[in-house]
Amino acid sequence: MTRSSTLAYFVFVAASMFPISEVLSQGSGQHSASHSAGQFKFPTAEVPKTEPEYIAKAKSAAPPNVANNATITMPGMTGKVVQKGTNGYTCFIGDDGTPKCDDQNAIEWRNALGAKQPLPDKVGFIYMLAGDTGTSNHDADATDKSHWVETGPHVMVVGGAPVHEMLKQYPNDLTVKDASQPFVMFPGKPNQHLMIPVHLDPVLVTGTTTR
Repeated sequence: MTRSSTLAYFVFVAASMFPISEVLSQGSGQHSASHSAGQFKFPTAEVPKTEPEYIAKAKSAAPPNVANNATITMPGMTGKVVQKGTNGYTCFIGDDGTPKCDDQNAIEWRNALGAKQPLPDKVGFIYMLAGDTGTSNHDADATDKSHWVETGPHVMVVGGAPVHEMLKQYPNDLTVKDASQPFVMFPGKPNQHLMIPVHLDPVLVTGTTTR
């Protein structure tokens, strides 16, 4: 799969399923978002304790026609089912407060990573249209905030060997230079994956900071 065909396919999938201006104007109760980079608010680190608030924040990760028909688990990916889905997607809120919606292949990818098992040779797709709460691009578990990147609305392409081979075509700098373009997150690590921004106005916080 070439770089151009990969991008064309996934951008088409993301764009065809929702009007981005509609998604960015929804908000989740904890934050609001708009098409303007100046007004966009990243998700907070809060993981809501009540089901209605949790469901609302989890749904902010994906377009309504995906989130409304997805399974929602609380807390996290392995929690109890608080909304039974029919479309194969699972939405949840990560420990860092980031809402996300994974297709079945992406769930398999996460499970394999967690179990330190070989990654499935499948392509997974993840919606993160509320943005994320930031991470160190060299190591998701790092606490020093080196190579820090905080990305606005985006989708992710994840998987095993076929995806890793595809990633060679994309920027893989530890310090992300331009998050308005697709880039590799966690380059060289087993959990490396492709980040594809889906908003028109780039939102990026990057660099090295100290506490």
